[in-house]
Amino acid sequence: MINNLYFLPNSRNVMHKRTELNISSVYFFNRRVDLVTIDTVIKAIFKSCRQKVKIVISNYNVHAFNLSMSLPLFLAFHQYADITVCDGMGILKALEFMGTKIDSKYKVSLTSMIPRLLNKCERESLSVFLLGSKPQNLNKAIEKQKAKHPNLLLAGHHGYFDYKDLNENQIIIDKINKFKPDILIVGMGMPLQELWIQNNYDNLETLVIIPCGAVIDRLAGLVPTPPRLISNAGLEWLYRLIREPKRLATRYLLGNPLFLFYIFWAKYHDNSIYLVENENVQDINITTNEILSLENS
Repeated sequence: MINNLYFLPNSRNVMHKRTELNISSVYFFNRRVDLVTIDTVIKAIFKSCRQKVKIVISNYNVHAFNLSMSLPLFLAFHQYADITVCDGMGILKALEFMGTKIDSKYKVSLTSMIPRLLNKCERESLSVFLLGSKPQNLNKAIEKQKAKHPNLLLAGHHGYFDYKDLNENQIIIDKINKFKPDILIVGMGMPLQELWIQNNYDNLETLVIIPCGAVIDRLAGLVPTPPRLISNAGLEWLYRLIREPKRLATRYLLGNPLFLFYIFWAKYHDNSIYLVENENVQDINITTNEILSLENS
């Protein structure tokens, strides 16, 4: 039984408004991945900012999928997100193995998307707040991006704060709300960043919220982007593992075989995959009991 339901958006009978998007989605293991390109996501972000509609964008890669199989609240975050993108060739290859080939243009790498998003934000005078990473890394990311985009409205705060301390957490929220960013990028690592967003969603005065993992370190130039050939081959995980073996060994050396187990099991026992074309996403109402049932997903 889940005891910490406060992580759901203000426990408001678990009702979350999703923006209306006429898109296609693929569902596997009842997990939704929207078939969108980077351009489509950026257009949706700017539409939300213009219309003052608050949205959350999440992403599935192999690591996120594995976490969703064991953490019901993490799964709930992705089910509630207004747009859930595919951020990894592993997911596309798994779908193809299960009989549904998805065009690689629907791989929305946050590493590729965020720099393009910042470039457009500078041109359109939209503000961005970065939350996450170590203090020195966050400062370096802001310094580097301001040098690259001198007119970009950019601020941030590191992710090394005690989010369980209500007073300290409120200081962070107040800093974000004082800046009033159009876009909040949260890079605190999975699943902490998703749970933090869920827990503070109602109190955040921003229009677009994007959990982004290590993207802030990439913006600081501290984590190199793998060559496109390696990324397209689905071997970005190996590139990262070689560079950071201590930190990523468990995620990849244990996580990747676990993911393969799930996919092979579904392929030969319960091929639970289906497409929903031109899905018109509306407001949804999900009860607490339905969220609790995710524990058994």
